[in-house]
Amino acid sequence: MKLQLIFTLDYEIFGDGTGNVNREQIIPTNQLLDIFDQYDAKLTLFFEYGQYLGYEKFASKHNSFKADNALIIKQLINVISRGHDVQFHYHPTWNKAKYENSEISLDSNLFDISNLEASQIEEILTSGKKFLEDLLKPINSDYECNSFRAGAWSIKKPSKVLPILKKCGFKCDSSVAPNAKFSSTYGEFDYSDSPKDFGSWYIDTSSDSLTNVGVDNEFLELSIYTKKSTVAFTKYFNQHYLKSKKIVSKFYKTKVSEQGMSKVDKLKKVIGRNYYMADFNTMSHKTLLDMIDDVYEQYKDTKEAVPLVLIGHSKSSYFNDELYLLFQKLEKYDCVEYKNIRDVVEELI
Repeated sequence: MKLQLIFTLDYEIFGDGTGNVNREQIIPTNQLLDIFDQYDAKLTLFFEYGQYLGYEKFASKHNSFKADNALIIKQLINVISRGHDVQFHYHPTWNKAKYENSEISLDSNLFDISNLEASQIEEILTSGKKFLEDLLKPINSDYECNSFRAGAWSIKKPSKVLPILKKCGFKCDSSVAPNAKFSSTYGEFDYSDSPKDFGSWYIDTSSDSLTNVGVDNEFLELSIYTKKSTVAFTKYFNQHYLKSKKIVSKFYKTKVSEQGMSKVDKLKKVIGRNYYMADFNTMSHKTLLDMIDDVYEQYKDTKEAVPLVLIGHSKSSYFNDELYLLFQKLEKYDCVEYKNIRDVVEELI
């Protein structure tokens, strides 16, 4: 059997529109690329197109927006030239973004892409796919923008969005966190009935659920590996995550999904969490290895290739010692191969 490890990175600033492109995107991504290259691993960036469009819109008001987008373009080209991947990510909160009094304001009511008109969704997906392919195909002629990840992992009406994704040439969604259920003023999903904890399935694109398995093989779900546990919150109490969180909180004091919550509510949210994700920014290397070993034990006697999607965020990528340790341990695994999400989608569709 083969374990196809797909490391994905949501490439964006903070959810309320604050942050610094150099600090939250360029520098941490360059550091990650160097580590991945050292171990001949692959990294897939989910490029936040809404942020890019917002910066383009504001470029006439402040030169820094134009300069920041130029940095992003340069980095995307570098990512592809080094053999990694770039795919499509979109937070619709940027759809009505404003820049006033030197501050960006986003519309948090638009956290779900389903809230947009069908014509808007099609225009965004078409223009974003074209933008990436026009930019990156000259670097790698095999490049294709074929995968989508929803902002806040939220698609309340898949029967509205999935047909448009297919029409625009997308072949895969990677928004599902199996076993996870979440509701806030910024993000809402229920993937507790997912058919698997990990891996892929073909979606019934006429259904209003990303977890309903389809009978045809036309559109793929590559889910983010997520495990259910009554003590999930304990996985987050590791030095790696706590040190990173301390730094992030200096720049992003209140997460947009926690705005209006009291300290008690935040504590209840943490303790009440019954799932944890294969997140290489927050989990220790031991937790990630345990998750990988669980899959290995299930499939070790088969000839299957099992895709495992791991996730991180450029904006919270600090202290990469645990990532080094993970790659060092994985060097002993004969069954592991590192893949771009683009290539796995092409194999399965």
